[in-house]
Amino acid sequence: MAGDDVAAAFRWTDTQLSLLRFSRNDKRITFREHKINLKFKDPRGKGEIEKILLDPQYRPGDASNADFWVETTITSPVSHKKVSETALCNWDNAKNIAVGTIEDDGGRLVIVAESVTKALKTSKFSFLVVRMSGFSGFRIAEDVPVGHESPGLIGIEAKLKSSTPVLSEISF
Repeated sequence: MAGDDVAAAFRWTDTQLSLLRFSRNDKRITFREHKINLKFKDPRGKGEIEKILLDPQYRPGDASNADFWVETTITSPVSHKKVSETALCNWDNAKNIAVGTIEDDGGRLVIVAESVTKALKTSKFSFLVVRMSGFSGFRIAEDVPVGHESPGLIGIEAKLKSSTPVLSEISF
């Protein structure tokens, strides 16, 4: 098991998209992208991302700020550029739920380890949007300025419309 990052993705169905509200700088936007690309990363750069995800006993130990990072990448419906955001994820004690925190009040997301084997291809992980810690979603990407917009944080947010969580299986 070697590598600092591993690519993955999940798909939102039309029904799941209808349960979410999307905004850009607090203005509602239409978002129809079903496939969301993910990249799981070893924040220490030790080539251990698969071990961090798959080994039930392994704890990175010297994590500077997270057990692992997960980056979401989308195509912005406004700028039409590929844009992303990174969540700092930490496993719970049982190592079946990792809560991802996005800095600058960017919300929370959850990675669920539903069935873990010795390989990512045969393990089952899911991406969960659920209300937690006062957040109803997360910043899925940081967009780039268009037109006369000033540079700075231009967040694209994905938030639940109700209390119904959205769970999507991740494919590696």
